[in-house]
Amino acid sequence: MTTGYSLNLHAATRTGGGRDQNMDDRLTNWRRSIRSVGGFWQGTADYDLQRGTIEDAQDLFLNGLMRRFTESAGNYITWEGYLAEMALTLNGTTYTRSTQTMGNALRCIYTRITDNLFLDGDAEGACPGTWTACGAAATVTRVTTWTTRGTYSARCVVTSGSNDNGVLVEDGAETPSSVLTIEDGLAYQCTASVKVDAGTWVLKVQRTDTSATLAKAKTSGCGEFVLTAEIPNDNEYIGTIKVFLVQKDLTDSGDIYVDNAILTIAPIRAETTWYTDTQSITDHGRIEDALLEGQMTNAAALAKVQKELARRSWPRTYPPDRLEVTQAGGGDGLSLTFLGYAWTLNWRYTKLSGTADASAHVSALVGESDYVTAGAVQANTMDYLININFPMRVWEVLKDLIESGDEARARWEGGVYAGRVFHYRPVETTPQYHYREGRLLTVHSNPVDPWMARPGIARLDEMPVGPGSFTGDETDDPRNVLIDEVEFIAPDGLSIQRAG
Repeated sequence: MTTGYSLNLHAATRTGGGRDQNMDDRLTNWRRSIRSVGGFWQGTADYDLQRGTIEDAQDLFLNGLMRRFTESAGNYITWEGYLAEMALTLNGTTYTRSTQTMGNALRCIYTRITDNLFLDGDAEGACPGTWTACGAAATVTRVTTWTTRGTYSARCVVTSGSNDNGVLVEDGAETPSSVLTIEDGLAYQCTASVKVDAGTWVLKVQRTDTSATLAKAKTSGCGEFVLTAEIPNDNEYIGTIKVFLVQKDLTDSGDIYVDNAILTIAPIRAETTWYTDTQSITDHGRIEDALLEGQMTNAAALAKVQKELARRSWPRTYPPDRLEVTQAGGGDGLSLTFLGYAWTLNWRYTKLSGTADASAHVSALVGESDYVTAGAVQANTMDYLININFPMRVWEVLKDLIESGDEARARWEGGVYAGRVFHYRPVETTPQYHYREGRLLTVHSNPVDPWMARPGIARLDEMPVGPGSFTGDETDDPRNVLIDEVEFIAPDGLSIQRAG
């Protein structure tokens, strides 16, 4: 069938792998989209095994990722992208290969945790022992009647209302002095699970040299609590400490159960450096990913990022999650997914921060890409702030920036087009199309070839309206709508999505 467009597969942009091939007779079910924010966006097709062999399909599956792909009308490129993902079905079993799972520059952002400085925070040892009474009116025993961790907890009973009777958790007298030694400039957190049956109790962290209190937390009535006492990071004390719970109600006796006492360096946000695979970056470009993890140690974060780097630096073939056992096999096939080069902008986290003109940020952001260069970037003096406190991918920032428009509240568009060039400009306010009788027409009422359609303003000629625009501004005319996305569905179909 003769068409007005041609489909071509080219060598990979960076490695030169693969040769130029016309795919008009090899691809079926071709469809692709163009967005006003993004440009050439996404395409899909099936490899026609009636025209090509299964061996050719397998070769493309194993060696085709990142090959450049174009749709063109004569010498005019109407769509451009790269082969990003494939699904090969052999005898009914589907295998996948994808650039979307790759990463060759990884780091880990996590909450750093450390070991409990208490040797017996669960009161599993003998009482009295590590856990001992302080004050003549206090008695400490090990019990099983109330626990939150392990088999035992410590129970402290105070028989009079005298001040500062209670239970000492650990200090240098009962355990090696290095166990409860703290450093200056670090924040520490001390927690304890308690059940209060009588009295008012205070969890205290004190210096052993002067008995000055570094941190404390108080109970409120009877019941079950988790007390938290925090030493701030501006602490200047270096040395040993002691931790205890004391009954502070001078008019009454006290009764408390204590378990799961924890003293650690306070959890803080931490980051590893970037770990990279140099050869993969040379072949594919730098594909960054920040692994956002929960609480872990430094060693665990390092192990995680290095394991992921080894697994994701290169394309892999993945079998299905579930394998079906059947008496007869199934069919064969190869489906292809192409992505526009705007997607590669999300391979990088931006290094930019601060406030600048929107258009200046656009040029700088595009400059961080391995694949895309800045083209027609029109001036937009609107101040735009990039916040460096959170890892932001380049495309995420660009998308938000484009959708922010300008100070005059005008719409802007931006995306990657032919030649992997990024254009950024205001949306034209005058219609570029007419929509009439279910067809997209030029301003001269000629039919638009579906592969030539782009996002823009279309006038809905048949839309029933009242007086139209009261202001005389074409952007206020309800008949003029912004086509936000066009999807060409081969051989001659066209789907249009208007902006909200």
